[in-house]
Amino acid sequence: FGDRLWLAASGLRGWLARVPLSSRYIRLTFSLAAGLIFYIFRIRHLGWGDAVLLVKALDHPYLITYVWQAPLDVYLHARGFQIGSALFGWADPTPVYALLSSLAGAAFIYVLSGVALLLGRNRAERFLAFSAVATLGAMQLFFGYIENYAFMTLGALLYVWAALRYLRGELTLIWPATILALTHAFHPSTINLTPSFLYLDFAAGPMRARNEASAQGVLRA
Repeated sequence: FGDRLWLAASGLRGWLARVPLSSRYIRLTFSLAAGLIFYIFRIRHLGWGDAVLLVKALDHPYLITYVWQAPLDVYLHARGFQIGSALFGWADPTPVYALLSSLAGAAFIYVLSGVALLLGRNRAERFLAFSAVATLGAMQLFFGYIENYAFMTLGALLYVWAALRYLRGELTLIWPATILALTHAFHPSTINLTPSFLYLDFAAGPMRARNEASAQGVLRA
């Protein structure tokens, strides 16, 4: 049995080697499948974190709640509850958190695959970068967890992606700046990322110049 399993695994590795994992369509398909898994196996209780408090705070679909701790996150879920209540008769915001956190998780997986492509020089390094993040406990945030952290986590990863693209000379500084600002609006705890933006703004010029010169040299060659 062990020999057959090893041979089957070898065949699977050979098949994976032929799959164009850098393709946007492959990444999108994989991300949507992950989002479906997040939703199917979503958390179905209110026993963790501030779930009970959030459900009580959004107990009426036409009373939009504003809080300074996570203004954009709470507003987004309150609006989602308003729409869901009108269209589907939702009695509480639990379905909103389940749906939006799963969608955030699908987007997270897609962005994470893009970050892995930027960081890794080969498939092994890209797989290591991807799996190191995709197996963190923070992934539970995308399983319908009723909290204010799913979009904040997605925003932080989007910021990393945009920052890497900026360092490579592929994006202007306005992209990571805008993403970071929106991420702050989802949750102010992301303010600890601000020093990294200062690095991008003031200290990353030489690195970006080297990357741009290298890219131009490749094009001339």
